[in-house]
Amino acid sequence: MKWLPGRPSKDMDIILFWFLFAIAVGIWANNRGRNGFAWFLLAAIISPILAAVFLAASSNLKEAEARSAERPSPATHVVCPDCAEFVRKEARVCKHCGCRLTPVAQAAPETVGNTGLTPRQITGIILALLLAYAVYESAQI
Repeated sequence: MKWLPGRPSKDMDIILFWFLFAIAVGIWANNRGRNGFAWFLLAAIISPILAAVFLAASSNLKEAEARSAERPSPATHVVCPDCAEFVRKEARVCKHCGCRLTPVAQAAPETVGNTGLTPRQITGIILALLLAYAVYESAQI
């Protein structure tokens, strides 16, 4: 096929399709719960077809996240003292055995003295002050 004057070359068509398919791979990756931009870059560098094969072989993170939200965890459930089944923390009655449940009080975070700050926050403040002092001293030299 002869290319017409003013029409882009065959190489430009290949680059255009490569770029468009790389974008499609990025969008597909984003819909599967993955980093779309990173997958776009991967597809643009190696090959959109190869990246699509890798993406198809990888697990769908959105479905995995939905499945894990359904599973009981210590953050969302407690164990019934009578039947030892998992029950939501907010429940007042066990749905399995009908036992009345007492709400679990959440422990207040440990603070240092009467400052209202946790040990981790105090450590962060000290590190930030040390860093600021080091920057100040290096600027004085």
